[in-house]
Amino acid sequence: MVLTQHPQTGSRNLGLYRVQIIDSNHLAVNFAPGSGAAEHLAVAEESGGALPISLILGSDPALLWTAAAPLPRECDEFEFSRALFGADTKFTAGLSQPLSVPANAEMIIEGQILPGETVTEGPFGNHTGQYVTRSDCPMMQVTAIRSQAKAIIPMTVVGPPPSENIYLARANEILLRAMV
Repeated sequence: MVLTQHPQTGSRNLGLYRVQIIDSNHLAVNFAPGSGAAEHLAVAEESGGALPISLILGSDPALLWTAAAPLPRECDEFEFSRALFGADTKFTAGLSQPLSVPANAEMIIEGQILPGETVTEGPFGNHTGQYVTRSDCPMMQVTAIRSQAKAIIPMTVVGPPPSENIYLARANEILLRAMV
């Protein structure tokens, strides 16, 4: 899960975005166009400032679902998770960035994206089984990493359909229909 905060309003965005290791201090973070994180980055770049960012691995599964759910941009994923599942996330301060992160996370990778800093991502195979064209995306400078002593890192195995993704999509449909 990728956590960013709007530089002016303070609203948070928790989303699932593709991340690629570039080297020991840099990651490519591919924000979806029109996402909350992409908006936060655009506002930070307009003001000439860096965008603080935290990657959260292994936390409450309810947060993982809300980070992936197609929620309205103004919806705070942490608050939505609390309202829907009763998940009361406890937060702790970031080590190097001004973001509060879930205290129970297995691993947190903190960093910042400097204005205009991009890197070419890929090539990589997408969940459809096809290779995706290389493209430029924001480059995160890693500033701190913390983890539990024996961290358990979640992952999804993707491949040609049907794969794990179909079950996540079905869960979205069931949960969202129940709310209507």
